[in-house]
Amino acid sequence: MFRFGKRQVIRCQRRWSSTVTGGFDLFGNEGQAADYAVYRPQYSANVFSLIHQTLPLERKMALDIGTGTGQVAVPLRTKLGFERVIGIDQSSEQLSHAKPQEGVEYKVGDAYSLDLPDNSASLITIAQALHWLDLDRFFKEVKRVLVEGGTLAVMGYSIPEVLHEKIGVLKRQFYFDTLGSHLPVGSEGCYWDCDRHLVDSGFGEVQLFEEEFKSVDRHWIYEEEEAQPRNGTSGGPTGRIPGISAEDS
Repeated sequence: MFRFGKRQVIRCQRRWSSTVTGGFDLFGNEGQAADYAVYRPQYSANVFSLIHQTLPLERKMALDIGTGTGQVAVPLRTKLGFERVIGIDQSSEQLSHAKPQEGVEYKVGDAYSLDLPDNSASLITIAQALHWLDLDRFFKEVKRVLVEGGTLAVMGYSIPEVLHEKIGVLKRQFYFDTLGSHLPVGSEGCYWDCDRHLVDSGFGEVQLFEEEFKSVDRHWIYEEEEAQPRNGTSGGPTGRIPGISAEDS
């Protein structure tokens, strides 16, 4: 059994030349995006309930950055009731496997240059992707597109905690001692192409939140989920997604 560790929500109310926008499709290998659509963890109703508390009554448009196959974009429409949701991702292959939903549209795009007018979105979400971006450039674009009083919701999940004691120890040793997940990107012993340690810390080291936004709330949600075999895909018995991870290095 796995405990899909501390999922975080950072909500910021207004007062990708990164790997994400590298010019090629990081999920373009055969079967990769299809497996992602099946195995990527979903965000619980508790996450969207927290976001709901910050939103205005009028919910015309929401924007989901790094939308992948729509794990967040669809609930923005079905759970939060936005009239229009736009999911943006660099990967056209990912978007080709995105779940269709009335009121949700998917576009290939750049997180640093959003094809939207100023002050047009009440909510911008980014799930398990902010650590791949240049934060200064991204926040500048977010502030341009958000309406006054709008919300930026940053979501992610840290390392899953394996409840089997011996396996759990091995998992953490591999994650920290082998991959160097606690180290800054580019430093000796870190095998990530992104600042993975920012996710595990809840972006606590990022002062730009407090500098750029009127108010910042941080929340941790603990959820327990049993890993179930899923047949019929190439991901293996518990579902593994080959991709842009240090574990594939």
